Amino acid sequence: MATTYIESQGVELQVGDGGDPTETFALIPQVITINGPDGSASEIDVTTLDSTAREFAMGLADEGNIPFELVYDPDNTVHAGLRADRAARTLRNFQLVLTNNPAKTFALSGYVTQFALTAGVDDVVRVSANIRISGPMTEV
Repeated sequence: MATTYIESQGVELQVGDGGDPTETFALIPQVITINGPDGSASEIDVTTLDSTAREFAMGLADEGNIPFELVYDPDNTVHAGLRADRAARTLRNFQLVLTNNPAKTFALSGYVTQFALTAGVDDVVRVSANIRISGPMTEV
């Protein structure tokens, strides 16, 4: 049986413009890596004196973060917008789009909590950025 997989090439991270009633999403260009979402859920200890071992219930889902890295272009309006959103603490809508076999789009809201420039010898200027997801992430 053939292995099922989704190619990374072509995966997109998109940011919304906040338009109302119709929001438009723009590609965050020059992304190198995406490392999330890395969600989890809290554990609630429901162990009682009658229990024979620890017992747990699941708490609220925490969709986590989407850390990503990009090649920085200071003249790119989307890059400038992400930096401005971090400074202004703006809640934005984002989409993570898996573009290959099968195509899937995940919608989420979040804050840009990191926008850190890095530079090194014999390299380009890069940005390590992070989106902190607020609320549920849904497949659309």
